[in-house]
Amino acid sequence: MKELLVKLNELNGIQGCMVITHDGIMVASELGGQLDEETVAALSSSLVITLQRAFEPVGQKAQPQEMILTAELGKLAFFDLGRAYLVVVTKPQLRLGTDLVEIRSYARKLQSKIAINT
Repeated sequence: MKELLVKLNELNGIQGCMVITHDGIMVASELGGQLDEETVAALSSSLVITLQRAFEPVGQKAQPQEMILTAELGKLAFFDLGRAYLVVVTKPQLRLGTDLVEIRSYARKLQSKIAINT
């Protein structure tokens, strides 16, 4: 899993990435020195849990499959891997078209790796 995260970070526009469980426990991380693992994991977990709670009143169980938050300094992208999420921190210039296709490819590879290990 770690080697896939390292290769994902080599893509243009990626600052770092990690895999966290649905309840926010870090499985693997390749964020580099500029990003704090605990902060990114806590923020990611909080966002997913808040979205799930937002759908509870209408009787829906929401498990986000893909989320992208855009900010001035970059994007935070989430991809559901089944039992975990791939969280990717990008630079602002990431293109949501072509670059996102490559990231999704890595998400599928990670998802199959997680499925094999469970």
